[in-house]
Amino acid sequence: MAFRKKASKISHFYPDLAIISECESPAKLNFSNLSIEPKNKIWVGENLSKGIGVFAYSDLELSVHEFYDPQIKFVIPIVTLDKYGWGFKNINTFWTVLF
Repeated sequence: MAFRKKASKISHFYPDLAIISECESPAKLNFSNLSIEPKNKIWVGENLSKGIGVFAYSDLELSVHEFYDPQIKFVIPIVTLDKYGWGFKNINTFWTVLF
């Protein structure tokens, strides 16, 4: 948890894409001048303190795949598209949690 405290460390690597489990809602995140704010983001969770965050630091466009089923908790299919409209990729995010 507390991705807001670790965001600057990740941004130093200039990732194209970062998938963060146990991530706060973007509404709770504060990207300071010490970290680069993602250009695109998707977040899914049951409360504002824990969820899966998908952050694109490059020009990737992100969207949740049409087959996303909120009944299947902690699995989010993501579609990425580059700025030219090609380079389409499907990514599945998983967060393994004991119930």
